[in-house]
Amino acid sequence: MGAVLTPGLRGLEAWHDLPHASSLCGACREICPVRIDIPRMLLKLRDEGTRRGYAPTWITSGLWVFRQLATRPRLFRRAQTLASFATRRMARNGWIRTMPGHFSGWTRTRDFPAFAPETFLSRWERRSR
Repeated sequence: MGAVLTPGLRGLEAWHDLPHASSLCGACREICPVRIDIPRMLLKLRDEGTRRGYAPTWITSGLWVFRQLATRPRLFRRAQTLASFATRRMARNGWIRTMPGHFSGWTRTRDFPAFAPETFLSRWERRSR
């Protein structure tokens, strides 16, 4: 509730990150005795924060790149292959200890796994035959 109430009461400008602190799994809506649709409210706050320009540039740029890849299947497959190859080259014993830029926050406290050598889609296609 605080992720919805705080931006509503204190302003989205100072609290724009709070609506992003949820997985949007819907469990909060399920247990709410009056069935408040909290996930819908969180999505609306996320959208409003992005429209106001509160989202970091690296996130909006990354989502733009993902959209370009995800809407072009052939390019998406090549990007998956490249990412798998690159992360396996960076990894030691299957794990990456340090990441560059904004991703370094993750590897300050934990390791990042290298991507699998075979993509999910190629495994799915192979098993479906």
